[in-house]
Amino acid sequence: AEPWRVRADPNEPKLTPQDLAKLWDELAEVKGDRGYRAAIRSGRSPTAALATLRQHLRPTTPQEVARVRTLIGNLDDVKFSVRTKADRELETMGDLAIPGLEKALTAAPTLETRRRVEMLLSKLVQGPPPAGHLQQLRALTVLEMIGTGEAVAMLEALAQGESESWLTREAQAAKQRLAEASPP
Repeated sequence: AEPWRVRADPNEPKLTPQDLAKLWDELAEVKGDRGYRAAIRSGRSPTAALATLRQHLRPTTPQEVARVRTLIGNLDDVKFSVRTKADRELETMGDLAIPGLEKALTAAPTLETRRRVEMLLSKLVQGPPPAGHLQQLRALTVLEMIGTGEAVAMLEALAQGESESWLTREAQAAKQRLAEASPP
């Protein structure tokens, strides 16, 4: 069998909307054991988990990628407040911003933009992942652990997002792992 798969547990107490909200929040926990337990518990109630994940997970849109490009352009704005706001927003976007920031470095940016981009990349690559990133990554893990047709369909939808998005790439990888693990 597949030891990483979690199956529905008929003995698992029915999850209330409050339980589901708490589990969603716990998927963002920096402490790995709490996040992992939340993923396992979610996977044991697949119907409820899928409904919750459907509410929270969305494919990365072209508008989000365009927003990253706009914010990177704003890093060179004449107004300090605009540059600072762009800095903060790009940092909040986390991994979604990394490909655009890396591309910006190859485009001969001004000294100010280069400095800001390098600082942002340093924070995003070397620092701990943002809570939202952990939450989405663990949510993908829940979908992969459930592995039902509905879970695979959700992964498929997420895999159709913008190619620059880490979420898109991770959904594609999860979908591939499931396909390779399925009997022919």
